[in-house]
Amino acid sequence: MSFESMESELSRRDTLLTDSWPDSSIDSAPLTPARRLPRRRIMLTDVQWELVVHADGRSSPMDLALRLGRSTYAMTLDARRLVAAGMLTAPEQTPVELRRQEMSTSA
Repeated sequence: MSFESMESELSRRDTLLTDSWPDSSIDSAPLTPARRLPRRRIMLTDVQWELVVHADGRSSPMDLALRLGRSTYAMTLDARRLVAAGMLTAPEQTPVELRRQEMSTSA
C-alpha cells in the first residue's frame, strides 16, 4: 500500500468518525445503554447490537472490541453513531476518574 493511499484511507476514516459524533472522548469512555429508546422503531446492525448488549458502564469501545473479537475502528465508529442516536450514553466523568473511584472504594 502506498503512502498516498494510506493517507487517503486515514483521512476517510477520520472523516467518518468526526461526522458520526465529533467528540472523541466517547472513544475511551465506559458506555451504558440508554434508559429509554429515543424512537419507536430501531434498526441495528449486528455490531451495533453487540455494543448495546455488552455496554456495561465499565467498558470502552476498545475494551468491547477486544472482548468481542471485533475491529476497534468498527466498534468505535458504531459507538459514536449509537451515542448520536441516543442508544448509548457515556458518563460525565473520565475513565481515569472512574478507575480511581473504583480503586479507592475497593481498598
